[in-house]
Amino acid sequence: MEERIVRPSTIVLQLLILIFAVCLIWFTFVYYPKIVKERSFALTFTPFAPKVVATTDSFPIQTDSYRITYEKASGLYYTVVEGKTLNSFVENKNAAQLALKNALSTESLCNQKIIYASSAGLSLSSEFTTTSNCN
Repeated sequence: MEERIVRPSTIVLQLLILIFAVCLIWFTFVYYPKIVKERSFALTFTPFAPKVVATTDSFPIQTDSYRITYEKASGLYYTVVEGKTLNSFVENKNAAQLALKNALSTESLCNQKIIYASSAGLSLSSEFTTTSNCN
């Protein structure tokens, strides 16, 4: 028969693994649940900038680029858009559409009756006087 030689380093290593396992089990099932019950770990978040919300309780919505008014009787939104060139008109019209979407809390303006007009008297084709991206 062969005799097995047990080295002291093997015994120490096994003993350390056993101690580690007992500590891990104690921490997991005894200490940690007790601490969680005692303390409230509520996370607080402090934003870098104040919260920005676009809210509109009433019309008209007016900026330097556009003016949006609502006619209750007909259910129409009248949008007068600034812009001396077609490009600036389209840019301001898109800004007005975004403002109206925010005011109405909707993703699409296709179901709304909106009339767009140029304040500079540009002659516009029908594609520029209707809501964009509606088929």
